Amino acid sequence: MTKKNTGGFTAIEALITLMVASVFLFAFYQLYSVVINDAGASRNRAKASNAAYEQVRKAGYQTSRPCVAVASSNVSIPSDLSLPAPATMTSAIDCPYGASGVSRITVTVTYGSPQETIKHVVFKNS
Repeated sequence: MTKKNTGGFTAIEALITLMVASVFLFAFYQLYSVVINDAGASRNRAKASNAAYEQVRKAGYQTSRPCVAVASSNVSIPSDLSLPAPATMTSAIDCPYGASGVSRITVTVTYGSPQETIKHVVFKNS
């Protein structure tokens, strides 16, 4: 009668366990890298959106009654914003209803490569 060793793992069982564990580790690493990249993209969108909103607020003080259109112009982006290059911001004021007191303020921020665009549009009754 042969004595069977029932304690411990065989080499095949250990190798299979290591292979399954490595597949799970690789999958978790992939998930981690996707989450980190998405967080960076979201942070850049939030920075661009905040800059555009701040510029809309500033441009709101430039509106007059009756509405006077201001051609699209480049606006300097705050240096602490650190958006991916090339980053530009344009601001324009137009009169969608003629010379009435309603002004439309449009601010567009573009950044990065491939180019991402954030646009804020506000109507203001002067």
